[in-house]
Amino acid sequence: MHDFLSTPRKQSFEQFFRTQNKNDFQGVYRWHQSVSSSFLAVMNDFEITLRNTIHFSLSNFYDTANNNCFDWMGLAVIQAGHSPNHIPHRLNGQRQQQQNNQGAPRYTGSLGKIQDGIQTLTNKGKPITPDAVVAEMTFAFWPNVIQQLAHPSHNQRRSTILSAMLPHAPSHDIALITILNKLLKQIRLLRNRLGHHDSLLKFKEVDTQGNAGFIPQKPRHTITSMKLMIQHMQMILNWIDHGLSSRLQQSDHWHRLDMLLSLDVLGYYRFDYGISGCYVRAINYLSSIEKGKCYQAKKKYRRAKFPKEHQIIEAYPH
Repeated sequence: MHDFLSTPRKQSFEQFFRTQNKNDFQGVYRWHQSVSSSFLAVMNDFEITLRNTIHFSLSNFYDTANNNCFDWMGLAVIQAGHSPNHIPHRLNGQRQQQQNNQGAPRYTGSLGKIQDGIQTLTNKGKPITPDAVVAEMTFAFWPNVIQQLAHPSHNQRRSTILSAMLPHAPSHDIALITILNKLLKQIRLLRNRLGHHDSLLKFKEVDTQGNAGFIPQKPRHTITSMKLMIQHMQMILNWIDHGLSSRLQQSDHWHRLDMLLSLDVLGYYRFDYGISGCYVRAINYLSSIEKGKCYQAKKKYRRAKFPKEHQIIEAYPH
C-alpha cells in the first residue's frame, strides 16, 4: 500500500507513528484499516437503532394504533405538493415555488431530503412507505429531527415524545436535545471519516456534553479518543434501552473493535507488518501479556516470561 498512497497521507502516518520503514508503515496502516472497518460496523448498529427509535416513537405518538409506521414525515403532503404546515411533526424546511423535474414544488431542508428519498424510491420502482423513506435518510437527517423538538410548537408534547424515545435519559427537555445533538454531531463527523476512508489519528477527544477538545498527538491519545466515542454511543444506546449496549457488544465486530483499541495489539501489528492472520496472532499475544502481568502482580518478587517480541513491541512510540 505504501507506494500507492498520496504523499500527504503517507507522511501523516509516518510522522504520527514515527515509522522506521515500509514494513513498519504497513503494520500501522493495516491496524488503522482494521479499526476503521470494525468501527464502521459498530456505527451501522448505532445508526439503525437511532433512526428506528426516532421513527417508532414519533409514529406511536401521532397514531397509537399505527404499528410503528405512521406518516409523521408528511409523505402524502409532500407528494401532493401541499404546504408543510399540514405535516404533523414540524420539520426543517419549506415549500418553494421552484419546481422539480416532475413539475411539483420543491422543498428545502429536511423536507427536501424526504422529497429526495421519495424520488429515489420512485426511480427504483419501489413503493413509497414511511419505513422505506426512513431507510433512505442519511445520518444527518436524524439530529435535525430531534432538534426540531426544541421548536415552541412542541412545548406541550416535547417531554412526552422524548420520554418515549429516550426513556432512560437524565432529562426530557431542551437541555437533553442540546446535549444529544452535540454528541450526534461528533458521532456523525466520525462516521463520515469512516465512510470516506479518512484518517482517525487526530480525531478530537469528545466529552459527555458533546464538546470536542484535545487533539491526539500520540497513538495512545487516538486510542483514548476512539474509546471515548464508543462510550458516548453506548450511553445514548442505554438511554434508549437499559442493557442494549451490552447486548450489542456481544457481536463480533463490537468485540473486535474493543480488542483492536489496545497499544499491545497496535504494537503487534507493527511487529508482524499487518500481514494475513495478524489479528489472531495479536490477540494471542495480548492474552500472553495479560497473563504475564497477572502473574507478576501475584508473585511480586518473580518476573514473568513474556514473548520474545515483547521488548521490540514495548519500544515502539506510544
